[in-house]
Amino acid sequence: MAKTHAFGTTFSWEGATVGHIDNVGGVELSVDTVEVTTHDSADGYKEYLAGLLDAGEVPLDGFFDPADTTGQQAMLTAAQARTAGTCVITFPASTKATWTFEGLITRIKIGDSPVDGAIPFSASIKPTGKPVFAIAP
Repeated sequence: MAKTHAFGTTFSWEGATVGHIDNVGGVELSVDTVEVTTHDSADGYKEYLAGLLDAGEVPLDGFFDPADTTGQQAMLTAAQARTAGTCVITFPASTKATWTFEGLITRIKIGDSPVDGAIPFSASIKPTGKPVFAIAP
């Protein structure tokens, strides 16, 4: 089984790569369950149906770049406007893999000021609708 390094993974917002990101969280699919237990359910066990799918939230962490107007600052503008944007997580070239989805920014943080460190940037994006995972041929 081939293994690959995550170094080189990128996140883009509305077609622009968001700069200085050192951690891109993944899309995490989960399935809601709907209880359908009745008085005649076998052996007194609860019964369930699969409900709606949820793509979780995608966290980003990195460092603030005041010059990143099409990435970090564009995300801040979208968060303030409460508008969705097209997001693409591109894994290293050797994988040929991507996640593409529309997303709403649910959290964005710029501005901790450590005495001996860089100013951090972080955000969380909530996919809305179906995310698409693809591996190019």
